[in-house]
Amino acid sequence: MKNASGLAFRGYAFAYGGLVQLLAGMWEFRNGNVFGATAFGSYGGFWIGILTEIVLFIGGFDGNANISKVGGYIGILTAVVAWYASAGLLACWPPA
Repeated sequence: MKNASGLAFRGYAFAYGGLVQLLAGMWEFRNGNVFGATAFGSYGGFWIGILTEIVLFIGGFDGNANISKVGGYIGILTAVVAWYASAGLLACWPPA
């Protein structure tokens, strides 16, 4: 049995923090604050992407295929969210 280092919460913190930042960016876009939307949205995407990279690194380093699969699913989810945000921006362009 491996010893827990007490740092297992980091992945969840990065994902949760990234999701909250991304949602804040969407709300700022709805309010018409372009700077806030850009700042929060890009920062949220960064933290979600960091969770994806960390999980894939751990899966590759550990040789655990299940962890690597979870990292892949997180990456696919991140890509879908990015596609959805881009499609939303294009659907609302040009701004009124």
